[in-house]
Amino acid sequence: MNTEKINSLQSLKKALKTNEELKQKFKNDPLDALEQIEEHPLSSDKMVYRIVVGGLCAIILFVMISVLVLVLEEQDIPDVFKTSVSIALGALVGLLAPQPKTN
Repeated sequence: MNTEKINSLQSLKKALKTNEELKQKFKNDPLDALEQIEEHPLSSDKMVYRIVVGGLCAIILFVMISVLVLVLEEQDIPDVFKTSVSIALGALVGLLAPQPKTN
């Protein structure tokens, strides 16, 4: 539809002035044109989302196994393990939490 990224009202105004195809789509069906513009990348590209979730799960699994090995060898658990698993869990919860619906 258009090559430039539309992320604000000003960029939408500029695109409507310069892009004839976008202008025509707005004349024909403004709601459909807006829905196409506001489409989030993850709504059409689920693979990136799956890769990120898989990576975070791999980090959590690796750290948990490492901690288990250290506990079995009666060694202290480094703070970096606690920090990295906390960050990965927080990111995973943030990704998997449902997004609020707007009216």
